Amino acid sequence: MAIPPRKIFRSNVADEDERVAIGIDLPLVKPNGAPFPQTRLTIEAAAANLKNLILTRKGERPMHPNFGTNIYDSLFDQNVEGLHASIEQAISEAAAFWLPYISIENLVVETADKRYGFDDRFNGVRVAIDFTLAGNTFQENSIVVIIGGVE
Repeated sequence: MAIPPRKIFRSNVADEDERVAIGIDLPLVKPNGAPFPQTRLTIEAAAANLKNLILTRKGERPMHPNFGTNIYDSLFDQNVEGLHASIEQAISEAAAFWLPYISIENLVVETADKRYGFDDRFNGVRVAIDFTLAGNTFQENSIVVIIGGVE
């Protein structure tokens, strides 16, 4: 008797059907010129939502003045030890409030350094986040957001 292959764990029924789009991916225009690329898995949609949350300034979104972070305000702050902690706290609090279905496993904030390709080696923030969906520790995803430089 053959053992059936192990089923891939999916956290959303829509993940089972690759024809179903769950969200819009970033960037909004792909290098091939295709507009509005779509995400097909819940974990991919969560990554796009997390990027949008981090890159949106508080007060920028109509009717949701508290949506986003103030990470852009940190670009020209003094690069002191407390800067990293305040950025990590701002991102953690925003994600916990606006994206409660995301569980942040690892959050690393680094400031400008030539290693990351910043145009201005004195100003810039690089945020690397490893996360899972709440209740699903089998799928992990990572995002990197660079503010104030080029990748």
